[in-house]
Amino acid sequence: MSKITTLVFTGQNGRKYDFSVYPKDTKFKSILAIYAFLKLEENGCYRVLYIGKTTDLSTRFDSHHKWEEATRYGFGYIGVCTDSTILSLDLDEANLIQKYQPRCNDKLKFAP
Repeated sequence: MSKITTLVFTGQNGRKYDFSVYPKDTKFKSILAIYAFLKLEENGCYRVLYIGKTTDLSTRFDSHHKWEEATRYGFGYIGVCTDSTILSLDLDEANLIQKYQPRCNDKLKFAP
């Protein structure tokens, strides 16, 4: 894995999350994580296209249901945050989705 940079995302509740950024074709180890599909904008900033969670990052992208949609919007990078636990995974994902409202996440996830 060749990390490009680290980004800090802030959730709706103010919690900070450190995301390591990798090219989208990176192969990952089997770890629990929150992940983000990212697009690098012309101004050098990353736009969040999708936020998800997994208990096994090594197989999550094998047939991801949002891969093609996010690719159409310019997805080129994956952000990975390994700060969550199995108990906080759902809440951390929802906290970030509520803040960033990524265009490829289902609208149902935005409900409080």
